[in-house]
Amino acid sequence: MLEIVGQGRIDLIYLGNNKFRANHVKPEAIVEFIPGATESMAGLKWTQKTKDQEWYKVTNNTDNTGNGSALTKYAGKYQPKGNAYFEFTIGVDNDHLTGNLENEGKVNLYFNTEDYFVLKNGEYWNGYRFIKNNKGEVIKVIVDQHGAVECVRVSPQPIGVASSKHNFYKRTNFTHADTLLGRLSPLRNCYDVLFYHLDLTVFPASKSIKGSNLIRFKSINDFDEMQVDLFANMTINKIVYHDRELTYKRDGDAVFIKLPYAASMGTIGEIKIFYEGVPQALDLQIAHSGWIWFQDRNEKPWIESVSQGSGASLWWPCKDHLSEKPDSMELSVTVPKGLMEISNGKLISKTELPGNKTRFDWYVSYPINNYNPVIYIGDYTHFSGVDVTDTDSLDINYYCLKDNLEKARSFFANVKPTLNLYEKSFGTYPFKKDGFSLVEAPYPMEHQGAVSMGSIYSPPNSNQFDSASLINTLWHEMAHEWWGNNVTCKDYADFWIHESFATYAELLARKNLLGKEAYQKVIKDTRPVNKEPVIGFYDVNDFHMGMCIPKEA
Repeated sequence: MLEIVGQGRIDLIYLGNNKFRANHVKPEAIVEFIPGATESMAGLKWTQKTKDQEWYKVTNNTDNTGNGSALTKYAGKYQPKGNAYFEFTIGVDNDHLTGNLENEGKVNLYFNTEDYFVLKNGEYWNGYRFIKNNKGEVIKVIVDQHGAVECVRVSPQPIGVASSKHNFYKRTNFTHADTLLGRLSPLRNCYDVLFYHLDLTVFPASKSIKGSNLIRFKSINDFDEMQVDLFANMTINKIVYHDRELTYKRDGDAVFIKLPYAASMGTIGEIKIFYEGVPQALDLQIAHSGWIWFQDRNEKPWIESVSQGSGASLWWPCKDHLSEKPDSMELSVTVPKGLMEISNGKLISKTELPGNKTRFDWYVSYPINNYNPVIYIGDYTHFSGVDVTDTDSLDINYYCLKDNLEKARSFFANVKPTLNLYEKSFGTYPFKKDGFSLVEAPYPMEHQGAVSMGSIYSPPNSNQFDSASLINTLWHEMAHEWWGNNVTCKDYADFWIHESFATYAELLARKNLLGKEAYQKVIKDTRPVNKEPVIGFYDVNDFHMGMCIPKEA
């Protein structure tokens, strides 16, 4: 088996002489392992002749780099037809071109023949053939691929090497910003959030959002200044309190709001924050959360917000602390017409708006922690059911990409037995009035009442997928409805409790639903990997979970 992190697993069929064929992969791909000095393998080669890619020029060169050079005519931004999410930038550096695919760094392209440039890396090389119109203007580039991609075997990355604020690997040298996010200061303890109304428009083409959040709060004591959280890269347009625009100051990701007069203890007030920006993108390499901007096989947007770890304030203003749960919440999300948007709670209304947009309004009638509110957007289809127990019934909603409906109907049959087992073991499902939804989405996550178990991915022209892995993920994420969503720790330092209960629930489900033998096999094969205490550091938003990467292989 070969796993490409975040993209799924591929079975390898042995061909002999260290060579394997990637099963169900088209065009055919061959994996050849390279022997090392000892009996272990030093690396591998991936050989696959893929279809030529066409990138259409959308802008010309916008800077002075290469001006006056004959190469300037090639410079500009290129996108695949119908796909605004991928952008390839061609630039000029002295005697050669440069290519920069978004988030993948810059490479050098060297002249080969007229209008044809190449990128070489060992046995692998790409050719870039620029196509002109009848006026001699470059309109697109066709990229072809040749040879094998060589991968070198590396040791596991030690803890602390990756560096980014609010991420899984950063465990030392906490900063002032970490304290502002992780500690309950007097400017946070002075009020209790009762209700949020998050009202957003999502712009997939620019990967941006714009809207407002109303915060209804109760004053715990008299105060005239309060802290709200919103990442520094997000722009605040204005903050309104009783129809008055307020002054505020920002300290990194913290926003300190000055009220025109003191809010008296016990009174209820509302502020509304208008904002916009491009949210931080999810990065699996350093395990910090953010938005995922994917496309499905039909080039339709497929989007998910993930807040756990970095914090909800990476994309919406709130009192971003695990101890704070509003009593209820409303999410109103506007998306391009033709797409479906799914959030937590019950769908209250769907409204067609001018400008080819659709607005979805969702209402959460239970307390909800900050990392749980979610936005899923895609070309979804929906089907539903009811789970009937001895004393009550539960509305269940299923959402999957349209192309995966047949597989989803088969796989989602695992939901009811799991719910029944967990209700028997842990008590009544905690969000009965809102129902339970299971959503196919890029990233598995226990979003309250709208759980994602990941992608029901299978190779083209195949109904096969890794059902065993998906079922285990389903058991885990559904268990968080009780442990994490209903019962929530108040500091990330204790987050291991959520994960421990969910891991226990996986084994509970395996034993009761698959049998004692399946359960015992997992117990036998499981080995601890912790190299640090499971308890994290308090008051610094230490997203730890008690799951540590081994310091040595």
